[in-house]
Parts: sequence; C-alpha cells; structure tokens
Amino acid sequence: MKDILEFWVCNANGAILFRKTDAINDEIVQYFGCFMSALDSFITEMGTERLLLYETPSFIYYFDYDDSCKMELIFVIKTMKNSQFREINQQKLIQFKTAFLERNCQKLRNWDGQIDIFGCSDEIIGTFQGDVSEK
Repeated sequence: MKDILEFWVCNANGAILFRKTDAINDEIVQYFGCFMSALDSFITEMGTERLLLYETPSFIYYFDYDDSCKMELIFVIKTMKNSQFREINQQKLIQFKTAFLERNCQKLRNWDGQIDIFGCSDEIIGTFQGDVSEK
C-alpha cells in the first residue's frame, strides 16, 4: 500500500502548480489549492507558526514551504490517518520539495502563469510514494 496518497504544490494565491492525485474533478483540484492557501493565510494572520500538519477524520496533510524561486510555494502530501510514519512522511515531503525545486526552480523564476510546465517524474514520485514499512 502506498503510504503517501497525494502530492500537491500550490502558490500563495492557491494556483495548483503540480499535483499527483487520483482526484479527477477539476473543481476539487481548484478548491484544494484555494483551501490550502486560505488555511495558510489564516494561520499566519493568527500570528502562530506555519501549519506543518492538518488532520481530518480520515487523512493527514503534511505541509512545507519555500520562497527561494521567486514565489511563495506550499508543498503538501496526503496520507491515511492511520499512518504510523509521521516523522518519515515529513522527511519525504522535504525530499519531494527538494527534488521538485531542483527540477523546476528556473521555470518558477520565469513563470508566466502557465501551470502545465511544472513536473516531477513518476520515477521521482515513486521513490517518495512507496510503502514506508518496507524501507
């Protein structure tokens, strides 16, 4: 079983720059980016530290952030709530962020609003998505 179910990258305005998910409904995708951005803005406005973990009844969302490539980015992974590998999942998110930025930083610096130019190969995603219990 895959421990990490979804990968997301959105900017501070909620635009989804990259996703690896089974969600096929475009409205869900659009709302997800807006929700993540709004949640981050709310937490920041409250004067608390940035959100690193958000739990729903079924899932856990892990967050990381970066602004080294000209724009503020929010990186998110989604796991099942029963995942016992929280620290490992947070580390995998950081590794995914690093791989994504290495592949896309120049594109981010010159971004013209086109969202289908960003990527992270399935091979790279697979290294983070595998069953953590096997490692």
